[in-house]
Amino acid sequence: MCGIVGIISKEEVNIKDSLLGLLKRLEYRGYDSAGIGFINNNKIQLIKKKGSIDDLACSIKNNYFSHIGLAHTRWATHGKPSSNNAHPFISQNKKWAIVHNGIVENYLELKKELKNTRYLSQTDSEVIAHLLEKQKASSDIEKVINVCNKLKGSFALLGMLVDKPNTLFIAKRKSPIYIMEGNLEVIVASDTICFEGKGSKYYTLNDDEFCVASLDKLTFYDKAGHQISKHAQVLDNLSYSLSKNEYKHYMLKEIMEESDVVSNIIKEYSKNRFTEFNKKFLEKVDNIVIIGCGTAYHAGLIGARFFEKHVNIDSTCEIASEFRYSDKKIKPSNLYIFISQSGETADTLACLELVKRFGGLCVGITNVMHSTLAKNVDICLNVCAGIEVAVASTKAYIAQLVVLYMLSRHFEGQLRNLQIDYMKDVEKLRLSLQKTTFTDIDEIASLISKKQSVTFIGRDIDYSSSLEASLKLKEVSYISSFACPSGELKHGYLAQVDSNVCVIVLATNQKLLDKTLNNASEVEARGGKVVICSPFKTQDKFIKIEIQDIDSDLICCLVASKLQYLAYKTSIIKNINPDKPRNLAKSVTVE
Repeated sequence: MCGIVGIISKEEVNIKDSLLGLLKRLEYRGYDSAGIGFINNNKIQLIKKKGSIDDLACSIKNNYFSHIGLAHTRWATHGKPSSNNAHPFISQNKKWAIVHNGIVENYLELKKELKNTRYLSQTDSEVIAHLLEKQKASSDIEKVINVCNKLKGSFALLGMLVDKPNTLFIAKRKSPIYIMEGNLEVIVASDTICFEGKGSKYYTLNDDEFCVASLDKLTFYDKAGHQISKHAQVLDNLSYSLSKNEYKHYMLKEIMEESDVVSNIIKEYSKNRFTEFNKKFLEKVDNIVIIGCGTAYHAGLIGARFFEKHVNIDSTCEIASEFRYSDKKIKPSNLYIFISQSGETADTLACLELVKRFGGLCVGITNVMHSTLAKNVDICLNVCAGIEVAVASTKAYIAQLVVLYMLSRHFEGQLRNLQIDYMKDVEKLRLSLQKTTFTDIDEIASLISKKQSVTFIGRDIDYSSSLEASLKLKEVSYISSFACPSGELKHGYLAQVDSNVCVIVLATNQKLLDKTLNNASEVEARGGKVVICSPFKTQDKFIKIEIQDIDSDLICCLVASKLQYLAYKTSIIKNINPDKPRNLAKSVTVE
């Protein structure tokens, strides 16, 4: 969630330009304060600010030059957003400075070990800097390893030391961190997005691995302090630039890229049609369990319906933060599918670790093929969505649905000895997304922006789509929004319906259309405003969101695209930045 950047440069660089330029690339992660630290005249200098990176930039009045620096964006876990609670943190002797992503679960216990220590923040992270000062060890990296071995929880840790003004110390457990080595600079970051245009090769640390980085060399260690060798990875070709192009917001740009994402999926999976999942493999599968959080969970709900409909295998979808603490039995005969846009979602990774411990077969679906999820599952499937910057996921959600649909149809073909040309359905979706227009949404966005509450209803897959549509609206417009199965209206929800309420009815299933429209009439009879989202002819008295009928389950993607735009447009009407909704983060790397 927080963002980390560090640099070592052969030439002195303008710290404000170099560090903040890299840190801006991590704004998508969500944050409430930011700070930088650098060594200047043999002293560590810190500049920290509550608010945005731009606010921090405005507070840096002078041009500072240095060979080394680190920077951080913080998303508050311990202590309110403030300049004092912003990173970096410095040790009491002013020798060490650190930035930290993650949570130190035992920080109160560790504080008791440190006598006569003055704390300047309310955070768990500050204790790390003070622990480094107190360590007695033969080398600086040994001090770092000793401190990290004391920590319970998660960390991506980056530190610098006055006595080593051209060296960065790096540590990792459960939170991602990467190192890029160039001829004139070393860059350390919590996302490889920071390396775009800087180099093509980078190193990644596994859990409880460490690195001492200088311009001369990178030296890697395990938690026992033994040197280990690492191989460089090649940076993925980034399909989409960080530029907004002609669009005002990333969220809009990413909605408009959805047909291109489907094109990428067609290219990727035309070459490799799930060859790992052959009939022999699938005959051993008793049940399918899909695990995810937020938008990924909603994609999983629809994916589970795809598998049950086409493969006739019992399939469920679980919320990761609930599954990891439940009493559900994990069976080696089950297929577990983990969905995460970033591949770093903490609760989802904890479930993966749990399932692997009991011998479950693990498949990942992610947008980041160098992520922790991708490296730790048995088989990983790429959703090919390219860089997604807006906090509210749009194109990656569409991509997850498409990959789940193709996988379900592949399973169906394998188990029934059929040749199923499911790619024609994906191509129909691509063409429909390409032709989709949103002019019908503007009036509806204006309507709901004035409502106190909006509810999305639907049956079967439409109900799962309602959950995601409701999440998008509340994420970026802050309107109180709910999702309700259409048939459940009369079991409580109708008590809330009056003229202040708008109900958006999803109706893409022809067999259930009449029943769903009856539910819409129940709302209308009680004074609620009704909007129908459907490819079918409906009563003229209802406002209509037009959806093209593509005669496949993938119609849920067209619904999603339209309702993503509805959320976007509503946020614009309410003068809210849809790219950075308050209190939220893109990559949720803490529990």
